[in-house]
Amino acid sequence: MSYRPRAGHALMGGGLALVVAHGDPATLRVALSLALAAASVGDEALVFANQSGLALLTHELPSPDLLELRTLATEAGVRWVACADSLAAMGLSRDALIRDVELAGAVRFYLAARAAKVSLYL
Repeated sequence: MSYRPRAGHALMGGGLALVVAHGDPATLRVALSLALAAASVGDEALVFANQSGLALLTHELPSPDLLELRTLATEAGVRWVACADSLAAMGLSRDALIRDVELAGAVRFYLAARAAKVSLYL
């Protein structure tokens, strides 16, 4: 069986695909900086948060500067994707996430990442 994305869920055609699996402030800062850098030069940026990296997409961030960076990245067009399996495993609901976060699984991220020019894991 092959995976086919649903209509309206276009995959990226280049740019940055970033996995954020750690929720410590230093990792979140690097992830936000890289996503913002990609978007600022006109590239697509897709950030897939899983495991403790889901902290990046929750309403509470550990510091005001991270909130400012996330706001700038959102305004620049960065796409936020939360791992649906990690969300369930951590006991979080969709309501715990900021607005405009897509939910997806590993297959959908993989398809986006293989089309990206740069893929990173943090």
